[in-house]
Amino acid sequence: MTWGGLYDSASPQDRRAVGSRLAAWQRLDYRRRPLGSRQEFKRRAGAVSSLEHDQRLAQDTARRLRDVIKGSGPSNLSRAMRDFCRANTLQGPRATYRLPLVRIVTKDALAASILAQTADLDLGWLPDDVAAILGDLESPDRWQYAANRLHDVGVQISRFVTWSSFIRAGDTQLENLSAQEIAGEFGLDINDPDELWEPGTVVYILKYNPPSDQPTHVLFPTAIEAIASDPLNYYFVPAPEGSHYGITKAWPIQCDGVGRPEVVHKPWLFDVLETNLVAVQ
Repeated sequence: MTWGGLYDSASPQDRRAVGSRLAAWQRLDYRRRPLGSRQEFKRRAGAVSSLEHDQRLAQDTARRLRDVIKGSGPSNLSRAMRDFCRANTLQGPRATYRLPLVRIVTKDALAASILAQTADLDLGWLPDDVAAILGDLESPDRWQYAANRLHDVGVQISRFVTWSSFIRAGDTQLENLSAQEIAGEFGLDINDPDELWEPGTVVYILKYNPPSDQPTHVLFPTAIEAIASDPLNYYFVPAPEGSHYGITKAWPIQCDGVGRPEVVHKPWLFDVLETNLVAVQ
């Protein structure tokens, strides 16, 4: 597979058409959001910049994405790009990583993911059922039972693409940080309604290993995965050239501004967990 940028091999006409539609998309968003629109506009501009500067896009996918952008108006471009990107994730280069992998997610977001998956599977679970299983996953004595139960019914550690990390030599252990510090280092979007971030929010640390038959399916995150997120991952920044893995865009207000490793892979079942969930507040 060949990787490159959004505009590689594009004609000048295509470059102008795609650029003008992305610019119109940003302006439409600005006009529609009178409250806080300036910040929203900056985030959308950052997302477009990431898309235009990411050099790890599969080139056939980039060509087809240009066609989607050219064929969409500003009012439906968000949905058109998201739908396209959701169908074309996990095409970036393989990343270097260390075990165990670490997924950072708020308790509310993980509960919402499990509830949505059980609804997709017609299991009839209620929020109280999900709360009970999360309690078991936190327990040093019952987490394996809970993980096996979720595995048996087909529930995965994330619903779509899994954004993950790992601990490098010299990194501060996550258990020694507050939830807000973790959110800062991993760039969790405080304005993402799925994260439901507010003071007192509980952040889960999930440590796990890839399935034995899929150890190399851990990849660089690209703008494709960022756009596939719902809502769009405004905080994604492509890793610099020469990197061995992605790097999160940290909040400099919440930490020293140094990001953590960032990789992506397809969702795996809960039996990949190495230990119980660690809840940090």
